[in-house]
Amino acid sequence: MVARPRGAVARDARVRRDAGRVPAGPFGLGHGARFPALEVRGSKRRSAAASVWLDQLSKRVLAPLHPGTPGAAQAAECLAAGRRNNTMNQYAGKMGAFVEFCTEVLPAAGVPAACPLPTTVAVVLAYLGWLQEQDSVHHGSLQPYLSAINAAHIDAGFERPALGRMVTLTKKGFGELEAERIGAADQRDGLPAPIAFRALGLGLFTPDDEILRQTACVVNTYQFFARGDTGAQAQASRLIVDDQGMHFSEDAKNLARIAPQTLSVPWPADREHSPHRLLQRFKLARDAAWRKVGVAAPEALWQMPWDAKPPAPSDVGTWLANVLKVLGVRAPPGIKYTGHSLRGGGASAALAIGVSLPAICRWGIWRALNSVMENLDPLMPVTREALIFFAHLVPRHHGGRVMSFPFFSRFSPHDDARRSRGAHSISFSGQTGTENQRHDSSTLYSLCLTG
Repeated sequence: MVARPRGAVARDARVRRDAGRVPAGPFGLGHGARFPALEVRGSKRRSAAASVWLDQLSKRVLAPLHPGTPGAAQAAECLAAGRRNNTMNQYAGKMGAFVEFCTEVLPAAGVPAACPLPTTVAVVLAYLGWLQEQDSVHHGSLQPYLSAINAAHIDAGFERPALGRMVTLTKKGFGELEAERIGAADQRDGLPAPIAFRALGLGLFTPDDEILRQTACVVNTYQFFARGDTGAQAQASRLIVDDQGMHFSEDAKNLARIAPQTLSVPWPADREHSPHRLLQRFKLARDAAWRKVGVAAPEALWQMPWDAKPPAPSDVGTWLANVLKVLGVRAPPGIKYTGHSLRGGGASAALAIGVSLPAICRWGIWRALNSVMENLDPLMPVTREALIFFAHLVPRHHGGRVMSFPFFSRFSPHDDARRSRGAHSISFSGQTGTENQRHDSSTLYSLCLTG
């Protein structure tokens, strides 16, 4: 099966046959079709299957035009560029799995083949049942398979079949039966700010360049609420530190490449214990590593000389897992931390200290508030460490005071009097008292490192 998740093994030997023939039929998805194997995950190149899909799409849409019509060829290029290659590769690979089910698995079981395009709700439901029989896809990973089927139908001019009440009920039942068989899966949760701060400390003092690379990527992904692909594939010239602060020109998948967005984090009062300094430290180590092998450093920021290829989005989760292992951090029962925990955890930590929803939406480059709400945990507690990452996003009253938020009535990381004394500290005032509790940042830093 060309789209099976990494490491999964199918029970049915029929899905293990080669998939090398170029497909034929509508969009290359007719009876007896095979999809070319999906290329390396995370690759920016377009797979053969995706190229067939886009070629057939442009032919269908532009068919009314006379051959040689000025602009038609370029229109086909523009149409193909409307989706990122990674997205098209995933669509094509997962649609290929559905084609294989319809055209090979069904006949091998002694029943007639089904047409994959256009298909019916009944065939989609049978496909979901077969996926569970094979134990090759878990409930939390179903939606991309259905989205690929729907996208292929829309592009071919048909109604989407993987929608509606029956599909929703079957998906729900899929999860219920899976939980009965293997138990409820751990739920992904946002990474708490204190753990992100401990990762920052590890990176600032580790002598290991690999740990430095991993912590720098994890911390910067957390700092900017970045998606896995945006964080892993950051470019050295687009994530920089200067006298004004740290700046990230994001080329997120929901932004046109012609209109990237730049986010800036000003320097905090305590520069030495900041994400900015961690990024500077990593870039110095990175440049030294590439000079040592006599090769110019590539534009891929997180790529090091010992890598066979540039980092993929999945590497962010792998690096986070390793950083947590080094720190001795284990998720609570029923919880797991993945690469996407950095995006949701950063946004939730910012919400907890009073950052507005529009600001969170803008900082994470979410297109709509309903999208960001899916990533927020309103129960995330207020922490001092969250202010280290996101104090610049907290709205301020006139006079420079940060607006009130739960548990703490005042936060003043840039107090003029304190700055003039050269002290770098975080100040909190209790709501019922007037005496400030001051925590020197280096002391707080040491406490966070040791948990």
